[in-house]
Amino acid sequence: MIHDSRFKKNIYYSVLFSIFVIGFSLRFFWHNVSPPGFTADEAVFGYNAYSLLKTGKDEFGVSWPVALRAFGDWRPALYSYLTVPFIYFFGLTEMAVRMPSILLGSATILVVMGIAWILTGNKLATVVAGLILAFSPAHVLISRFADMSPLSTFFLGGGLLMFLWWRKKEERIYLLISAISFGISALSYHNARLTGPILITVLAISNFSLIKRNLKEVAIAFIYGIVVLFPLLIFIIKSPEMTLRRGKYESFLGQKGYKIRLWNLISANPPGQNPIVTRFFYNKPKIIFEEFAEKYFSHFSPAFLFLSGDLNERFQTPDSGVYNLLLLVLLPVGFAVSVRNKMLAILPVWWLISPLISAIGIFTPNSLHTLDASIPAAVMAGIGAKKLLEKFSRRTGILIAAGGTLIFSISLASFVKGYFYIIPGNNSLRWNWYPQTKQLTAQMNNLTGNGNVIIVGNRSLHEFILFNNSVDPAYYQKSVIVNNIPDENGFERVEGFGKFKFYGEFESSIISGGDWVVFDKNSLPQKLIWTTTDCTINPSKPFFELKKQIMDIGQPVYSIYYFPDDQQKTKSEYCKLNNYNL
Repeated sequence: MIHDSRFKKNIYYSVLFSIFVIGFSLRFFWHNVSPPGFTADEAVFGYNAYSLLKTGKDEFGVSWPVALRAFGDWRPALYSYLTVPFIYFFGLTEMAVRMPSILLGSATILVVMGIAWILTGNKLATVVAGLILAFSPAHVLISRFADMSPLSTFFLGGGLLMFLWWRKKEERIYLLISAISFGISALSYHNARLTGPILITVLAISNFSLIKRNLKEVAIAFIYGIVVLFPLLIFIIKSPEMTLRRGKYESFLGQKGYKIRLWNLISANPPGQNPIVTRFFYNKPKIIFEEFAEKYFSHFSPAFLFLSGDLNERFQTPDSGVYNLLLLVLLPVGFAVSVRNKMLAILPVWWLISPLISAIGIFTPNSLHTLDASIPAAVMAGIGAKKLLEKFSRRTGILIAAGGTLIFSISLASFVKGYFYIIPGNNSLRWNWYPQTKQLTAQMNNLTGNGNVIIVGNRSLHEFILFNNSVDPAYYQKSVIVNNIPDENGFERVEGFGKFKFYGEFESSIISGGDWVVFDKNSLPQKLIWTTTDCTINPSKPFFELKKQIMDIGQPVYSIYYFPDDQQKTKSEYCKLNNYNL
């Protein structure tokens, strides 16, 4: 019997390990297929990590920053710090930059299984919870590229896991690690700065007697957490505008779109209506609350969760929702069970508070800002599976398990097809991932002459030049020219460094003889292209000579033009070649 019990335990641990390995594989392999490019945000994290490694400063010369200036959005710098060792060992490569997201995204599977086991003590619930997160469409997608949300998700989950261990064993080390983990989550991503404190408050209230009994340990853990947060607190106090800038420009409150909505509603009322009645039904607090509620509840719509997913194409997989379709059955059951059980109540609370930050944003629903909700969702799904199989007879349970496996497999197959086949083969979807920037950088490196290289359209291409060329950070810190006045979207713009100049739109005044001009596919003015009719109708039009086009699955995505010094001679040769006289 002892050997039989040990054998079963070994099988169970093997299953858990296999789930982790498969989940890691889904996040680590086939990066040559999807995502079909490397984003500017990833280049920012990578080059800043490289700059920190080489100079101890970010790309703009700030020593050991808490937040990266980047595009003027002042994003948390933790991701770049975690990337430094990978760049040290593997160089400034795309995979090196993605490793923190891949590893912590994969480690979150272990966190989920740990939470499920502590809360339920049930093997089935633990296995199902692990499977759900390992194959979660949104979590797999976002963990495969460099982003801050997998970090905050892991550290929020780690904070909860360690607190639950402390509640079970009452050993100080678990509480200290919990406090540190919650603190690091706030350094990881903006959403954790609200979700984390609410989770901690709920845990404190629901475990008040335990905390009261261990008040000294709790006080020490609190101090540890403050020490971790100290650099962030100093930054917030010294630079409140920088701290809140992205919130200002990405919040519907900051953009004040609700005022237009309010004005339109008031204008639609009959002219003779009593102003008091109008003010009662249409007022600023009411409109703000309605818009917030609309955005908040959009995160729980079946379309977002199970069918079509995020509205942002970069975070969306065709024919796939944020969660596996099986959660349409398991999640409501697990939610209902958890709500009724004090020990499990933290799960629905976390799931419900996760969209609070996202709900004040412009672009909702948003899977990136609510990635942490995948942890309580997975655990509640495991609890739901346990409840369903306990409720029915063994024969019925087998049928339910078979049906669930079929639904899970179909939904997984749909995600795999969308992510690894449809996205890489679709020009429009590929464009969200900045394809062929490495090839473009290589071509720009080969441009000859003393003229400038003027890049029109994509204002973030400087990050790819820095990243792909491993530009000396000390040189860039001295030579970069930045317009530090935020644009309408809150971004600061790099105007140039060295021979590279960057413009949002093309104007003839920015060009001189001998310059090279690079256009992305959306910024090339058709009127700029010379045709044979210009030889007779518009001979004074500036002449640009197409030298190279960068192709992506059969379509040009970047075009490199040369602006000759001797315009008259070049025009004459072009017209003569096409049997026209200038």
